[in-house]
Amino acid sequence: MSQAATDRLDLISVFLRVAETGQISLAARALGVSQPTASRCLSRLENLVGAKLVDRSPQGLNLTGAGRDFLAPARRLVDDWHEAAGAVRGERPSLSGTIRVAAPLATGGDFLAVIASRFARAHPDVAIEWHLRDDLVDITAAGYDLWVRAGEIRREDLVVKNLYQIERALITAAGSLSVEHPRDLQSRAAVRLSTSCRARSSLPRTAGGPTG
Repeated sequence: MSQAATDRLDLISVFLRVAETGQISLAARALGVSQPTASRCLSRLENLVGAKLVDRSPQGLNLTGAGRDFLAPARRLVDDWHEAAGAVRGERPSLSGTIRVAAPLATGGDFLAVIASRFARAHPDVAIEWHLRDDLVDITAAGYDLWVRAGEIRREDLVVKNLYQIERALITAAGSLSVEHPRDLQSRAAVRLSTSCRARSSLPRTAGGPTG
């Protein structure tokens, strides 16, 4: 984005990021500008269109009725510009920009990172911000574009797709436990494990016995 933010497409880009993140600070960070610059861009766009697009409050930002009406045409305008510019340069439509991803600790540094690196090589104009975390994420407030989570997601406002299934197994060294059925573990001491999922995985703890 130009430093002076004089291009109307730049102003619209700020508005789109604000609509996505709900915060001017997060929109500014994603676009690589200061928060005051992003705020001025938004105010200037509102002056240009002659309507208030965003309600500002201490609790955050919300689109006004005019802002909601403006959102879809604004996205089409920016997308059409990039497509037209690419066509003039004889380029095929390509991906560019920054993707902020929240991934679980257990797999985010393993095979998910491999998949991300392959994507990055295929799309060199895309920068990936890779954040490893297992807590419940408000992806709008945190400014994430993609959230990979192990477990159930109960937010109806998100587009959710099942990627893979994690299977767990209980393994022990041969001869260390005489177990023929899971119920034989009822009398064994165990450590309770709090997973990244909503449910808790545990083995029963022996009354009065040590855990370990």
